[in-house]
Amino acid sequence: MENKRTAAWTIFVVDLASLLVAGSFAWLTRHAVLASGSGWTGSGGFLSGLLFAVSLLPFPIVGLLIALRQPENAIGWLLLAIGFTWYFGEALTGYGTYGVAVARLPLDTWTLAFTDMLWVPPIGLMGTFTLLLFPDGHLPSPRWRWFAWVCGVVLVLASVSILVGAPTMADSGFPNVENPFAIPALEFLQLLIVLFPFCILGSAASLVVRYRRSRGVERDQLKLLAFAAAAVAASYLVILLLSIGSTSGNTPGWLGLAQTLVILSFSLIPLAIGVAILRHGLYEIDLIIRKTARYAVLVVLLLSVVVLVLLLAGLAAVGRSG
Repeated sequence: MENKRTAAWTIFVVDLASLLVAGSFAWLTRHAVLASGSGWTGSGGFLSGLLFAVSLLPFPIVGLLIALRQPENAIGWLLLAIGFTWYFGEALTGYGTYGVAVARLPLDTWTLAFTDMLWVPPIGLMGTFTLLLFPDGHLPSPRWRWFAWVCGVVLVLASVSILVGAPTMADSGFPNVENPFAIPALEFLQLLIVLFPFCILGSAASLVVRYRRSRGVERDQLKLLAFAAAAVAASYLVILLLSIGSTSGNTPGWLGLAQTLVILSFSLIPLAIGVAILRHGLYEIDLIIRKTARYAVLVVLLLSVVVLVLLLAGLAAVGRSG
């Protein structure tokens, strides 16, 4: 028991240290120009990266709380692992970017090339095993064991395919820098990425199966996670529709604020998991969902009216200028 507590705290401290290292390198490389415009480079990129990092903080925090209170529940350790892979990956990315773009560092090119694949573990763990094991840390039934193995194999192969398949480091913003891990004969392995969405869909289906069999507290836990996931997905869909036609150079202030809020909404997933497993206020979930749904409908209606008014005003202005 004590060893598990020590392990949980160790992972959490490493997460925070990695975040500080990533932020430091991001600040040092904020003026670097990357071809892809990715990462934390540039003033806007730095702020967006900072907000994204803040939105991920609930993963290690909630993971630590669950691991300390329910060390036998794999969900807590999964959340800690997600936080670790995100933040440690960002720290390595910062190191590599600084070495390649600003001042040479030992193994900087190798480090940066290695980080190209580090988005797969956190996204994969969130989209597959977190859904498969929620809320008690076990599969819905032994029949799902084969699917869990398939997901694990796909995640490993997808990571390897990205590592050795890309001839250059274009995804890191350096299309003119060769990937030292590249193996041209294995470039076809990148096709394995198409299996990724199927693993996520299958994992989501496991939640549906679990929900149909559930009763009482477990059903409420599943409702809360589904509600949080739907809220995040809906917010991304809305902002995607609102962003049509805008570019980084002509984004209005209100749209930039909305995009920031959408980034922060990402934290709803681990927060919902924490509330569901630690069961604080869970008995009110149906009431919360009903009230939030009503408010969401009102907000959508108000936004529709505002967009319609702005559209009519724009058409009127065009007519007068004509």
